[in-house]
Amino acid sequence: MVSNTFWQAVKFGIVGASNTIIDFGFYNLILHFTDLGVNQAALISGTIALVNSLILNSKVTFKSKIDRSISIKFIGATLIGLFIVRNFTLWILVHTSLIRDLANWFVNLINLQINLDWLVNNTNLAIATVALMVWNFVIYKYYVYKK
Repeated sequence: MVSNTFWQAVKFGIVGASNTIIDFGFYNLILHFTDLGVNQAALISGTIALVNSLILNSKVTFKSKIDRSISIKFIGATLIGLFIVRNFTLWILVHTSLIRDLANWFVNLINLQINLDWLVNNTNLAIATVALMVWNFVIYKYYVYKK
């Protein structure tokens, strides 16, 4: 039998995908239809995605009512994840040459015509995002929505 945690992780991943679509969608719509800059657009789209995440993770993933305590813990945990977990992971990746060396080897191996800095930066961000997802799931399950 598959555990409850497994299904929560699956739902969490689906909610995360919807948050990403919402974030990127609103970001691009704001940039296209307003005179706002990228930072303002990212702040607005990220806030919309955060609210979506709170609602869907509360209702679908962890089946919990949204109250003041849940909201404060959710936002706090999410901000800690963004500013500490993701940034620390990025810092480690940027200050070691492992990803750059692997990307350079891969690009040369298949003779790929791609900007190496772009590949390294996006690979680093993807790895940091996975670290953030793990942090968020664990902290949401065992702190924010602890029963």
